[in-house]
Amino acid sequence: MTASGILIAASQLGSLLGVESSGFTLVERFITLVPNLDTFNVATLLIGGGTLLFLIAMRRYGKATLIRMGLPSTLADLIAKAGPVFAVVITTLVTWHWQLADRGVDVVGQILGVTCV
Repeated sequence: MTASGILIAASQLGSLLGVESSGFTLVERFITLVPNLDTFNVATLLIGGGTLLFLIAMRRYGKATLIRMGLPSTLADLIAKAGPVFAVVITTLVTWHWQLADRGVDVVGQILGVTCV
């Protein structure tokens, strides 16, 4: 991983935890993140962490797993590459079903009355 990759990942920690974080360097990010850790949002962490794990699993194992399940290689590849779309649909439905916007989870907007993360 490169230094810029580490900085980009660190810049997303605040969003993943549901707390404020700012700054241009890794040190600035952590200095603004640490005092806010006591206010992190569990639902935001579960949604973000779960989505991240899902995307990593789809990228690493998705196609091979779908092929082992009997799908043709082309279809398995297409479904595995559509992992981010599935992640958006699933998190949107989870957020709507459990009304997570009312529980402090930041959402992007609404699609046909359904709140999207």
